[in-house]
Amino acid sequence: MAGTFAGSRNRTRAISRDVIGVGLRAIVGGGTVTLPSGETIDPSQLMQRARGLTRPFTVTNASQQGLPVDFDRKFLFIQNNAVLGDVWCSYGVAAVIGVGMKFAAGGGGILLDNNVPTSEIYFIGTVANNPSLTIITA
Repeated sequence: MAGTFAGSRNRTRAISRDVIGVGLRAIVGGGTVTLPSGETIDPSQLMQRARGLTRPFTVTNASQQGLPVDFDRKFLFIQNNAVLGDVWCSYGVAAVIGVGMKFAAGGGGILLDNNVPTSEIYFIGTVANNPSLTIITA
């Protein structure tokens, strides 16, 4: 019993250890983002730096990188909240429909906290625009 509690407490610490600031949101898209500190960075850097925060992600019917390489990634949660449209995921290579890990429409997802991939993660969907994918990393 004590070991289970300690494991949960350690996961909580891991999720919150690298959060940059309260209210910081990861933004997907081109251009630059201005942080609350006034620092301007590229969104791909923000994706790596903002750990433990929920990041919505829009999946299209073309393979796209959802997360960059992160050798310090210790936790990964992905969920497809869309009513229609399945999402396929692959690690390290471009995603292809029907190959790799499938997140079914209506809540399909995965939680990895023991054996977490550190390579880039790619997504592709069966619909042209699915803005309902949730990603949390730590």
